[in-house]
Amino acid sequence: MKKEFGVVVYDQMVAANRPEVERLFVETKAKIEELETQIAAKRQAVADLKLPSTPRDSGADPSGLPPPPGPPPPPGNLPPGWKRTQTAEGREYYYHEATGETSWTVPAA
Repeated sequence: MKKEFGVVVYDQMVAANRPEVERLFVETKAKIEELETQIAAKRQAVADLKLPSTPRDSGADPSGLPPPPGPPPPPGNLPPGWKRTQTAEGREYYYHEATGETSWTVPAA
């Protein structure tokens, strides 16, 4: 982009075509600002991807999914704050509402 700009603007400067030189500078500045905006958005997206979405327990699956399921507990036998739910694939797991901790196995009371 710099090489192209330099050649074009130089030719217009030599020709003393001030309106065209100004137009080229304004156009190039707008392109650079657009690219900087795109770069900032991509940097933010990368930073967002580096943030953990929810705290995981020490037995978390490295793939980022909740731990594998264990046998389901009898209804009502979960410690306080824990809930039973399912993944989009229908796999049952447990999570603690306050801490965000997850577990495939029934949490100990």
